[in-house]
Amino acid sequence: MKRILLAGGLAVVLAAVVTWWLHERPPVILGTAARFPPFTMVVNGAEPRITGLDVDVAQAVADRLGRRLEIVDLPVEDLVAALNEERVDLVVSALLITPELAEQVDISEPYYMATQCLLMREGETAPESEEDLQGRKIGAPRGTASETLARALAGAEHVRPAASAKGAVVDLLNSLVDFAVVSEQAAEVLRPAMPEAVRVPIAVEPEFFGVAVRKGNVEWLAIVNQTLDAARRDGRHEAWLNRWLLHTD
Repeated sequence: MKRILLAGGLAVVLAAVVTWWLHERPPVILGTAARFPPFTMVVNGAEPRITGLDVDVAQAVADRLGRRLEIVDLPVEDLVAALNEERVDLVVSALLITPELAEQVDISEPYYMATQCLLMREGETAPESEEDLQGRKIGAPRGTASETLARALAGAEHVRPAASAKGAVVDLLNSLVDFAVVSEQAAEVLRPAMPEAVRVPIAVEPEFFGVAVRKGNVEWLAIVNQTLDAARRDGRHEAWLNRWLLHTD
């Protein structure tokens, strides 16, 4: 019994030491715009909190450094300035990797394939051109680049917004829409559960999301890339994608 009590007491002491150690070290400060589900968003409850795929990525970086994560919610247009002014350590906020962004910050290896793809029900006739999509009903996750593309392809009045990529594909398979537009990453994650949704070739530019750090900060860039590489190898990256892209609406 004494040994059990001693072991229990030691566990409590160790937990207290770890908690003290984490709070004594400076936090990793994440800059994000918490309005892009499932990447970053505010979940209301007794204590509203910011969560999402991007927060999981940032938390993994903090864990690798043995530091706690602190989140700063900012307008999209303030993210790069906050990073360069050293108000935040990194920005993870569904940031599209572009040459323009790369001139202002250093960007990690991609962690998300944001290229848009068009899906249709298996066995149905594929459109011969994008013009054939005008006036057709297209589903897409609300407030995303997918919805923007769907509006361009079909016309705004023919787009059925869904709460998520999964919701858009469910609408497709339930024949509520003729096609669905989702990101390539979402299509890959959803394919095993929904193989009846097949891709339709369309001409779109490849797009990827990355993590931004201050220009010239090779140490932070290396830490982020090492974290992403480790997460891919040990299965955490796949778990993040499944958690945030396969959730029920």
